Amino acid sequence: MTAAGNRICPCVDRDAKEAQILADEPAHPGAVLADARGRRSHHQRQLLAEVTDLLSDPAADPGLTASDRIETVRNSIERNLHKSVTLEDAAEHAHVSPCYLSRLFHRQMEMTFIACVKLRRIERAKDLLSGSSLPIVNVALDLAYQDANYFCKAFKTEVGASPPEFRRASRPSGSPTGA
Repeated sequence: MTAAGNRICPCVDRDAKEAQILADEPAHPGAVLADARGRRSHHQRQLLAEVTDLLSDPAADPGLTASDRIETVRNSIERNLHKSVTLEDAAEHAHVSPCYLSRLFHRQMEMTFIACVKLRRIERAKDLLSGSSLPIVNVALDLAYQDANYFCKAFKTEVGASPPEFRRASRPSGSPTGA
């Protein structure tokens, strides 16, 4: 552990603070167990993403083309939808400056970096909403939205329907909604 926090899983420090806050509040035992399972799953995904990033380090091949760098960044976005994805982090991963990555991304993908991240999160949310009975708040948290209301607003803006409406419309009639 460094002064800046846990290097392997930076969310450990944040989770410790949240655990202290939660410890002060009485909770239903089932909710505590579900929360612990969700956190364990989050940490497993975080660790897997870190290992994958280390194994696919683009610095190993300095002759990468612009398309290769964009593909590396797109793969990184896909693996890290569950946490905050910034242009700076992606640029560091691709070993280029954030300004260069932003221009390169816009030229190659015909959309901004942030628009791509948002699009991938909304697509993943659609998959989760239509294929699982996860509560909306869990879908939002799983996609690194800290506020479920903001997630619902962003989802409705992009899709044209709220998450519960989308879930109902995407399920065959008669199947349980789970929402």
